Amino acid sequence: MSDSSAADDTGPGEEAAAGGRWRERVDKFSTWRTEIGREAALLPQTLADLRQTITDLKRVSARLERATEGIEVLLNRAESSGLAPLARQLDAAVTEMESQLRAVQSQLPGGDLVNQAMDDLARQLDAFTSLLPKPRPRE
Repeated sequence: MSDSSAADDTGPGEEAAAGGRWRERVDKFSTWRTEIGREAALLPQTLADLRQTITDLKRVSARLERATEGIEVLLNRAESSGLAPLARQLDAAVTEMESQLRAVQSQLPGGDLVNQAMDDLARQLDAFTSLLPKPRPRE
C-alpha cells in the first residue's frame, strides 16, 4: 500500500454521498432564490395594498371619531332633556355606524381589528343604555 491510499480513506460510496449532499444544497439554494424572486416581483403590489389599507384605516378612524362626537352630543342632550327619544336616536346612530363599518371592513385586510373596536363600542353602549330608564308603554 502506498502512502497516498492510506491518507485517502473515502470510498466510492462516501464520495457519491458527499456529491449528493452538495447537489441537494445547490437545489435548495436555487429554490430559495426562485422564491425570493417571486416575492420581490409581488412586493410593489403588496406595498400598494398596504398604502390603500392605511388610507382605508384613516377613513374608518375619521368615521369613528365623527360617530363618537355624535354620540357625545346625544349623551349631553340626554342629560339635559328626555331620555327615551334620545335613547332611540342613539340606538339608530349605533346601528348606522355598524353598517358603515361592516361595509368598510369587507374591503379591508385586518377587518378583525375594526370588529374588536366595534364590539368594544357596542359593549360600552349596551352598558350605558342598560342604565337608562325603560320607556313606559303608552296607554
